[in-house]
Amino acid sequence: MATRESEVGFVPREMFAQPGAFGSVHATPPAADGVEESDWRYRAAVAQHFFAHAVNENLRIRGRHRGEFLASFSETRSLSAGRMGRILRGEQIATIADVLFWGGQFPHVLRRLSEYLDWWVKEPERLRAQQREQAEL
Repeated sequence: MATRESEVGFVPREMFAQPGAFGSVHATPPAADGVEESDWRYRAAVAQHFFAHAVNENLRIRGRHRGEFLASFSETRSLSAGRMGRILRGEQIATIADVLFWGGQFPHVLRRLSEYLDWWVKEPERLRAQQREQAEL
């Protein structure tokens, strides 16, 4: 389980067995020892991971570095390259404003996050269906 705390009581990347995977791999990173996959903090970390991965992927596709991209928003303190780096590495919690800023720049960011949230909402339905199928056997 995560040992450091942030303003919300956990550091997203520390929810993963391999914190360095945060925002850099396409798959869902496995939970750290002592972290249940059903834990809301793990699920929040996964959502932020997919958000960060989509942002990083879009910057790479465009051949842009985060700092270079954000330079034109330098008057907005919350969009500093340092803060965004911490968010995209999972060292700090992203806000809805961060998600909407990047989603406005790269619509794929919102689609990727939506895919995860849709899966999460439908997961209990799938589990119940599997349990019914197993009970019928």
